[in-house]
Amino acid sequence: MASYVLSPAAHFTLLAHVGLHPTSAVLGLLLASSSTSNESVEVTRALPLVHHWTALTPQLDVSIALAIQHVKKTGLKIVGLYAANEATGDELSPMVERIAKALASSTQQADVLVAVLKPRALPSSAHLTGYRVSTSNSGSKQLGLNAIDTGAETRTVSILRRLQAGTQDAKIAASDWDDHLEDTSIDWLAPLPAEVTAGL
Repeated sequence: MASYVLSPAAHFTLLAHVGLHPTSAVLGLLLASSSTSNESVEVTRALPLVHHWTALTPQLDVSIALAIQHVKKTGLKIVGLYAANEATGDELSPMVERIAKALASSTQQADVLVAVLKPRALPSSAHLTGYRVSTSNSGSKQLGLNAIDTGAETRTVSILRRLQAGTQDAKIAASDWDDHLEDTSIDWLAPLPAEVTAGL
């Protein structure tokens, strides 16, 4: 079974997206190099999708289609998605499971990773619960406690402190399709500048 490692950039983006929308359901994609091993997957980038349209709606369909088109040009591939529920739990909701299955099918993968975070646990906790969602009838399976490696605890603490400080970096990292619809000058597909995660 594959293990997953989050890069500093992916970790920062994921926590920023969830942290800026603590009372919303949040969705984003997890990307890795197209040449990554199936045994050890380094998630190099997180791509925020939405924080309003998190049901299976045309808006979500459009954001995923645009993201897939963009990812094909980058040399990366989609290995999963991250989600934060409006409630405090870190369980895999039926809606997110359906979205994950649709994503796996549209990207022609047998299964995808889903990382679920408790938004209301921030900033005291930032634990990710992993699930493997398959397109087959086997459904979803919760992964082990350490299936998603988020690096040293000091990195998590550093990211959470920056989020609490309300830095502009966090707003840039968390920009998603919903933000772009409200302000078309926001480039929600742009990668996070390297200087944002320097030192993490």
